[in-house]
Amino acid sequence: MAVSNDEGSCLLREFNRNSLRWQQVIVLRGDSLAEYEEVMGPQDSYTFGPINIIGGDPGTGEFYETVGSLRDIADTMRFHGNADEAYDVEPAKTPEEWANAYHEERERREELSKGTIWSANQ
Repeated sequence: MAVSNDEGSCLLREFNRNSLRWQQVIVLRGDSLAEYEEVMGPQDSYTFGPINIIGGDPGTGEFYETVGSLRDIADTMRFHGNADEAYDVEPAKTPEEWANAYHEERERREELSKGTIWSANQ
């Protein structure tokens, strides 16, 4: 199964399995969830730990992100890390609260890249 970068996605994961780094994307196809997995390369090439990024609520069918935007976030995390306060939301919070935390972190990173705010975590 292939996925398109403009397709809505509720989850992107990166993890190591059998000495390889994998990326898994979950999308809604029809009335059910579908998983797409792809090998990214040898796990030794990736120093960043596992990545889990929520992009929507599969229970309601609401998607806040696309496959492409989740991949962009994963790239940023792998290459630049993430702030200590990134996605600082209790696990029991709602998907909307997770989405808000995600968007606040993206806005903060955008401001950092423009040089309009300063952070010790740059």
